[in-house]
Amino acid sequence: LTVNKSIKVIERQEFSSYFTKTVTDALKNDPSMDVADIKLDARTVVMRPLHSRSLCKIHSFFETARGQLITANGWKAAGITDAVKDARATVEDCVDPFAAMTI
Repeated sequence: LTVNKSIKVIERQEFSSYFTKTVTDALKNDPSMDVADIKLDARTVVMRPLHSRSLCKIHSFFETARGQLITANGWKAAGITDAVKDARATVEDCVDPFAAMTI
């Protein structure tokens, strides 16, 4: 899995839960209702808290060992870890990288 895929999976799960709850509640209120007539409330005032909760779950996931492994593998696949290693190997000891610059 990649970082983006992990995020998409969590977001899909959260929206699916919201959608399922909306349909279930509508059918509890009116069992004879046609499923095609159920309205999904997609206003910002409703979606913002849902999105906020999903972001919290995403953050919690990436704090786990599995999430950190996925992040590390993503960085390796993107070449970020190699770029950092190369940069560290070629940088000379310097306290201020902007010291040579003049204005």
